[in-house]
Amino acid sequence: MTTVPTPKHYWKFDESSGNIAKDSTGGADITLDRDDCWVTGKFGNAVRFDPSGGVKTATAFQLETSEIPQPWTASFWVQRGDAGKPASLFSSDKYALRLQQVDALDKAGITIFHQADKHFDLGIPTGTWTHLTMVGTANDTKLYVNGELKATLTTPINLGMHWLGSTHGHQDYAVALLDEVKVWDVALTGDQVKEVSNENTDQAVNPPPPSAIQPIIPLDSGIATTINSRHDIKDAIAQRVLWCFWTGDNLMSDQRRRCLESMGPSTECNVVLVTKENLGEFTHPDHPLHPGYEFLSDTHRADYLRTYFSHIYGGGYSDIKFQRGSWLSSFEALEARPEMFAIGYKEYSYGVPAYLNTAAGVPLSNFWEMLIGNGAYIFRSRTDFTEEWFRGLRQVMDVKLESLRQNPSRFPQDTTGVVYEGVESGYPLSWSEVLGDIFHPVCYKYSDKLLNTLPPPIFNDYR
Repeated sequence: MTTVPTPKHYWKFDESSGNIAKDSTGGADITLDRDDCWVTGKFGNAVRFDPSGGVKTATAFQLETSEIPQPWTASFWVQRGDAGKPASLFSSDKYALRLQQVDALDKAGITIFHQADKHFDLGIPTGTWTHLTMVGTANDTKLYVNGELKATLTTPINLGMHWLGSTHGHQDYAVALLDEVKVWDVALTGDQVKEVSNENTDQAVNPPPPSAIQPIIPLDSGIATTINSRHDIKDAIAQRVLWCFWTGDNLMSDQRRRCLESMGPSTECNVVLVTKENLGEFTHPDHPLHPGYEFLSDTHRADYLRTYFSHIYGGGYSDIKFQRGSWLSSFEALEARPEMFAIGYKEYSYGVPAYLNTAAGVPLSNFWEMLIGNGAYIFRSRTDFTEEWFRGLRQVMDVKLESLRQNPSRFPQDTTGVVYEGVESGYPLSWSEVLGDIFHPVCYKYSDKLLNTLPPPIFNDYR
């Protein structure tokens, strides 16, 4: 096994309260600008960076120097959102490592302020944990993704690291979850980077790989309902139906099970869990599942089904997460406004990808406050909204069908370009291609038909 030297600095972010992140090897603790943004991480806990409701910036006041000259190495576990603008991982007065570069917002890069902005020719996925490592030498700067060398820039820079998650502490804020940040004052080799990316994988909170998948066991959770098939659906809104989906064979974690078991009492709704075992009972004969459904990842199957059920049956949907309270007033609000199509929670600023535009070519992220999030909502069935949403889904599935047949999903969170078990995925769908990329533009089109007062789910501690 390759020997990896002890990092000069190592922030685990396993604290659960306060505004100090301990440096477990170098003594340079990081000060966060708020104390309430600890979330479930890749390993243990992580910090949520977001200028709208999360940490804006973190400052390493106790560093001996704000820059490490070449050679150096910096590694991060990151789950990128989309800031819609440049975003920094580390920065100093002179240098920055970019999560989103100035001239290519979906790509990481490096910056020498007032001199150069360079991007690596590789997109960083959103919504999934990714291990990023940058290695700086006197000749170049390398980018490794999930332990594999992906791109090299012939521009050497020093590692500026006075601020984490911003440029200079007041701009270029990252929208991301960060975990396990490590820094070395040496250039790690490719083998060493791979070893770092594989550390602690037995502790990961991500879904297990296929070799560890176990059959799902029946739930004895007290959420059993009188709705056991499509024949039991008369009026999903009047029946206060709240759909949830668990689409794979993987065993639901204890924490996820606790989320599910809490949803009925907390929302006061008729929670219906749809799994692969009972999906056939709810599939409408006039609307069979798309032939590409069987090749989708578990995540994309759930995305497909929330669209399908919202259009065919209507009612509520939520991710399997802890809830903030009753949904009854939200159902009543939608019933009281028959001209409205849906009620959801107001979308967050980081929830809209920067590459989506309006018909006029304006970034859709400029209008995030007009949209609803796709983690929970209540829809009337068979409206103009759901028809357009469902049609857009079917069109994407039609286009990608042959590619899906040739490159079916290999693990629950598969997405284009992700490296899994040392092999880059050929799965042809990006993370948001079958949901957010369709849903948000339709939201914008029908924004005057949407209510946004539904309480959002709790987006942490659900795995």
